[in-house]
Amino acid sequence: MTIEKLISEYWAQSSFVLTLIVGLLGYFVKRVYDLKTQKQVTNHSLIQEHRIKAVHEFLNASTSLRVMFNSFPVYKMLRNEISAEEMDELVTEPLNTLKARALEVSIFFPGEQIFKEITGHYDQMNTSLRDSYRGRGVKAHETFHAEIYVMANRMILKRIDEKMELLTKMVGETYSIKYKAK
Repeated sequence: MTIEKLISEYWAQSSFVLTLIVGLLGYFVKRVYDLKTQKQVTNHSLIQEHRIKAVHEFLNASTSLRVMFNSFPVYKMLRNEISAEEMDELVTEPLNTLKARALEVSIFFPGEQIFKEITGHYDQMNTSLRDSYRGRGVKAHETFHAEIYVMANRMILKRIDEKMELLTKMVGETYSIKYKAK
C-alpha cells in the first residue's frame, strides 16, 4: 500500500491521525516552552526576592549601627570608664555586619557605590570615636572632645541621611515603588 493510496482511500482516518500527531506535537512543544518560561520567571522572582532581602538587611544593619553610635557613652569613654576592648565590642560587630551586608548587596547592585559610601561614613564615625578615645583622660578637655565627637558625628550622620535618601529613591525606582520624601 502506497502513501498516495492510503491518503486517497482513507483520507478521513489519515487526516484524523495527522491532526492528532500535530496536536500532540504542538502540546508537547507548548509544555516545554511553558516550563522554560516558568523556570525563568521563578529564577527572576528568586533573584528579586534576594535583592530586596539584601537591601533590607543592609538597612537594618545601618540602623543598628546608627543607634549604637547615637547611644554610645562618650563621656564614660572620655573619663576612662570604658576600656578600648569594651569600646571595640560595642563598635566592631555592628560595623563588620554592615560591611558584610554592603558586600552582599553590592552583588545584586553592581556598580552602585552608595553602599560603600554609607559604609565609609560609618567608618568615619568609628575613626572619630577612636580619635576621641585617644584624647581622653584630660579633665579640662573632656567636654571639648565630647563636643567635637558629637559635631563630627552630626555632620557624618547628615551625609548618611542624604545617601539613605538616594538609596531609598534608587530602590523605589528599581522596583517601581512610589516614594515621597518627608
